[in-house]
Amino acid sequence: MNRRRPGFQSIHVGTWPTVTSAELDEAARRDFEARRQAVVRFAAGESVATIEQATGVNRRQLYRCIERAMLPHPDGRPFGFRALVPYMRIAEYVRIHHVRVHGEGGSRGAAGALSCRKPRYAIASSVVSDDSAQSRSTIAHRVRRSACSS
Repeated sequence: MNRRRPGFQSIHVGTWPTVTSAELDEAARRDFEARRQAVVRFAAGESVATIEQATGVNRRQLYRCIERAMLPHPDGRPFGFRALVPYMRIAEYVRIHHVRVHGEGGSRGAAGALSCRKPRYAIASSVVSDDSAQSRSTIAHRVRRSACSS
């Protein structure tokens, strides 16, 4: 009986885009090569227990790597081995909670605030795009000033 996930029954790593691991630093190269070996061995049909022993990549990480590698890249191909590079982002950040400003000096925890702007903050978007060469503090001051006047 095959216990592999149904979506992973036929993985064709030969068609995946590759990565030049020479461009990575030593630690990232070591992690990438271990992940790549684990995925290649999985695609060849080796058991997960054997892969864990040989590469040091545990089964949870292996399945996560395969899921990431099979996702579509903006160029239309799967991410492939590009998804196995340590700290490689494969999806854009999506802000879930509303932004809470903590005082006049700035705010912490406001990552992705402009990506979830509402029509009320449309002026902020135009200010940022118009003044991309200016410093953040000047832009933040203009945004606060324009938000207060509306």
